[in-house]
Amino acid sequence: MKTMSSFDLLKVFMTLILAVLFITINLTTKCYSADPSSRSIISNKYEHPDSAYREEGQKYTSTGLYLGLLTTHSAISGDFDGNSLFVSTKDINLVPKIESTFGWGIAIGGRFILDKKYTLVTMELVYQNSLHNINAHFTKIGEDLFYVNGGKARYNMFAFDCKGYPYRFNNIEPFFLIGLVYPNLTVKDGSVIPVTRKNLSGVEEIVDYKVGDVSYTGIGVSLGGGISYFLHQRIYLNGDAIFRIIKYNRLTGAGGEGIDTPSELSGKGWYFSLGIRFIIIEL
Repeated sequence: MKTMSSFDLLKVFMTLILAVLFITINLTTKCYSADPSSRSIISNKYEHPDSAYREEGQKYTSTGLYLGLLTTHSAISGDFDGNSLFVSTKDINLVPKIESTFGWGIAIGGRFILDKKYTLVTMELVYQNSLHNINAHFTKIGEDLFYVNGGKARYNMFAFDCKGYPYRFNNIEPFFLIGLVYPNLTVKDGSVIPVTRKNLSGVEEIVDYKVGDVSYTGIGVSLGGGISYFLHQRIYLNGDAIFRIIKYNRLTGAGGEGIDTPSELSGKGWYFSLGIRFIIIEL
C-alpha cells in the first residue's frame, strides 16, 4: 500500500468538498417544490414556529453553504507516550510524547433542512493544522547519533463531521456531532537510518546515520457536541468539544517507504475549537 502524497490528499479533500456541495444543493433544492404544502422553512421562514425568525433588524438563524475560520486546541495521547520505537528494515522511528497545543483551521459546509419535521443538519469538512512540542528527537553531531530532549511534531488533519440540532432557541443552536477523521502526524527528526558496510572480516557495521522525519497516518472517529450562536442572519459563532479515537496504522520514516505499523497506535484525545462561520450562499 502506497503512502498518499500531499497532492493526493489535496485531490481527496477537493473531491469531498464537491461531494458536500452536491449533496447539500440537492437536498435544499428539494425544499423548493412546486407544491407549496411541501415547502420547508427554507422557502418560507414565516410559516413555522421553529423558524427562529424575528422582526427585521433582529438576529435569526439561516441555512445555506458557508465558509469558516477557527482556532483549535488539540491533545494527542494514547500510545504516544514517549516509550516506544518502531524498527523497520530501513529505519528506526520514534513514537514521542506529544504536548497539547493551539492551532488553526478552516471549514466548509452546508446547513439544510432534512425533512418535513424541519430537522436542521450540518455537513462540514474541516482542515486543522497545529505544531506540537514533543519529549525527544534524534540529532547527529559529527558521526555520532544522539537522542535529545525536545523537538516538534506537525499535526495535519482532515475531518468530515455531521451535526444534528435537536433544539433551537432563537439564535442559539446546541448540537451533537459525529464524524470521521484522517490525520497525518509528522515528527521532526523522529526517524534515523543506520548506514552500514562490511568490514574486512565481512561483518556489517554502522558507519554513519541519516536523520529525517517520520509521518504517521490512520483513520478515526469523532464524537462530541457544541453550540452555534448567530450574530446575524448569515454570520455565527461556533464552539465545540470533541473526543477523537484514532488508530494510526501506517508510517513513513526517513527510509521513504510507507509500511504498516507492527501494531496499531492509539492517538485518542480531546479537541476543542472556537470559530466563526459565514453563510456565503443562502438557500
